[in-house]
Amino acid sequence: MDKMRWVVNLAIGCMGLTGCLSPHGIRVSEVDPTGWSREESVELSYDNEDSLSRRTLSLVIRYDDRYPYDCLPLWIETITPGGEKRAVGVSIGLPRSQTGKTTKYYETEQRWKDSIVLSRLGDYRFRVSHALPEDEVVGISAVGIQVK
Repeated sequence: MDKMRWVVNLAIGCMGLTGCLSPHGIRVSEVDPTGWSREESVELSYDNEDSLSRRTLSLVIRYDDRYPYDCLPLWIETITPGGEKRAVGVSIGLPRSQTGKTTKYYETEQRWKDSIVLSRLGDYRFRVSHALPEDEVVGISAVGIQVK
């Protein structure tokens, strides 16, 4: 009987521990690789179920050789579950291909924020748009945010 009680207590304890682990997720949205307009912001959402754990937010970009630059400036607006808005400019490096071929896709991930706490439960929304001087940019096919 004591052994059975110990096993049950261990199982309950393990379930409690795994419930505290924060879920990870990646949210990606495709954009038009023949012309992503600055006015067409991408909206990504993340349902936060853990308001205590420290997180790392990374940007994920899929692109091809048609993109003419080695970095992509972005404007990111974060909207909390309570409606608070914060905007920040970020530049992400895009390694260039050595092959010279076109239409080959690449994907890069770059840390954006380290050791942050998403302090509210609920839906966090991230609006991402490019911050290049020209209105449309070619060669970018997807934009995403990964939460770890």
